[in-house]
Amino acid sequence: MKKVLLVLAMIAFTFSMNAQLNYNQWETAHLTDEFGDETGETVDRFFVKGKFNNSATHGSELIVKLVDYGDSMMLSLYEYGSAPAASIDYDSNFGFINVKRADGTIEKYDTFAPESGGIYFSKEEYTAFSALINNGKNETIKVIINGDDLGGRSSTKYIFTLLTR
Repeated sequence: MKKVLLVLAMIAFTFSMNAQLNYNQWETAHLTDEFGDETGETVDRFFVKGKFNNSATHGSELIVKLVDYGDSMMLSLYEYGSAPAASIDYDSNFGFINVKRADGTIEKYDTFAPESGGIYFSKEEYTAFSALINNGKNETIKVIINGDDLGGRSSTKYIFTLLTR
């Protein structure tokens, strides 16, 4: 009985998480402190759906959250569309992600994938990636994150598209 209730709670959480998100549009979020009070600081964030593969699944649901802090950016990858965010490997690693622009040009951006999860851009790479996603062209770009490009398994792959602004 406990297992059934746990599964139902997880399903309800997944549906409520998905129902509250605004996909494919940038929005401003207000930061809060540990007490839940707004700090006066804001970040821009973007949610998008995609697909992921690994040794256990192919083409499963992925939710990606991009958070732009103004001088750095983080990508969080939610496998099967639910929390917690996935980590690429058990160790922290430097690597890169691949981006294909609308004109077919393929670019690589250096990133850092900590063992705790997420993918971060250094200041220099943040500047380049931010320039791409803020290019004013409303261009659809494809992003592929290969696990072995960040020290993880070669069977792991995350695929999603972003609309530049």
